[in-house]
Amino acid sequence: MNTVVTGPNGCGKSSLFRILSGLWPLTAGVLRRPHMEKLFYIPQRPYLPPGTLRDQIIYPNVKADMLKKGVTDDDLRKILGFVRSDYL
Repeated sequence: MNTVVTGPNGCGKSSLFRILSGLWPLTAGVLRRPHMEKLFYIPQRPYLPPGTLRDQIIYPNVKADMLKKGVTDDDLRKILGFVRSDYL
C-alpha cells in the first residue's frame, strides 16, 4: 500500500516520519507499524548525523553498540558492497 501524507507547514508531517523511522523516540502512547523491513519512505530532506561514514551507516547506533553486537568494519564493507558503494 502507498500512502501520501500532506498538510500545511508545521502540522507534524516530518515529526510523524521521524517517529516512525525511529529517529525520534516515542515518549507516550502506543505506536503500531509494519516491521521496519516492510516500511520505506523518502524524506523531503535527507538527515545525516554528524560523524564518519561508519556513523552514517550504523545510525542510530554508535560504535560501542556496533561492537557489542559483534559487527565489524569488514561487515560494514560487505553491506556497502551489497548496495554497490564499497568504493567509499
